[in-house]
Amino acid sequence: MRTHFIQHVHFEHPGLLLEWATGNDDTITFTKVFENDEYPLPADYDRLIIMGGPMGANDESIHPWLRNEKDCISAALSTGKQVIGICLGAQLLASVLGADVYPNNKKEIGWWPVKVIRNPDDLLTADWPDSWTPFHWHGDTFDLPQGAELIFTTEACRNQGFQYRKQAIGLQFHMEATPELVNSMIENGSNELVNDEFVQSKEIIQQEEHFEENKALLYSLLNNFQL
Repeated sequence: MRTHFIQHVHFEHPGLLLEWATGNDDTITFTKVFENDEYPLPADYDRLIIMGGPMGANDESIHPWLRNEKDCISAALSTGKQVIGICLGAQLLASVLGADVYPNNKKEIGWWPVKVIRNPDDLLTADWPDSWTPFHWHGDTFDLPQGAELIFTTEACRNQGFQYRKQAIGLQFHMEATPELVNSMIENGSNELVNDEFVQSKEIIQQEEHFEENKALLYSLLNNFQL
């Protein structure tokens, strides 16, 4: 399998996603937008994974490369490639699929429980608990794209994750997070850690009790998505 990552900023790298893909002996390639904005052709990969970043999915006037990235995602979908979007990546995926992306009522930063929405016909999360606690860092949300199925939700943000036609998955949260990645995000986004209902303190965020469960569930999600 050939997996291509789109990474928007140096401090939101693929983390456990890269570890999983490497462990599967995937051929790994990157577009690192902070170094260059050359996007691959669909013939160059089998799976496209779009990472997060502090910019917004609608910020094309500030970041003109977003137009090219949306074209890249659209080409991946139209040619049957597997697509996974994380945080900003999920918002870009939703936008390409025709959904609106806009600020959520509340920012969601820290470790917050996510509820699994069951679908009897879907094996993606069949062996999962009803809820678990991943890492979040986002202020925007999106409408559910037409043809997509809502698979995850939280108290602060209804549309936390969706699956589109067994081909694409969008996740608002960061199951790929490692302690190093979380610390890097804190270092580069500490100005967002303000007192708010769904924003945790640096001290709470740096607790490491949820990493192992998230790794196991991420690997389960990715392995089931390949079926």
